Amino acid sequence: MPQVSAFIDDLRKAFGPAEVDSWIRKGLRDGTFRASEDGHVIGTDAMEEK
Repeated sequence: MPQVSAFIDDLRKAFGPAEVDSWIRKGLRDGTFRASEDGHVIGTDAMEEK
């Protein structure tokens, strides 16, 4: 997922690694983080039925 990684790296540069990593961890726990690229998916779609 090179494009997703590059985007997250830019966010880390702007907001700091600890802050961005905490957003991702929280989002993975509560279902608000989803990254998708070239058929690879991490996280869940917030619009999916639970």
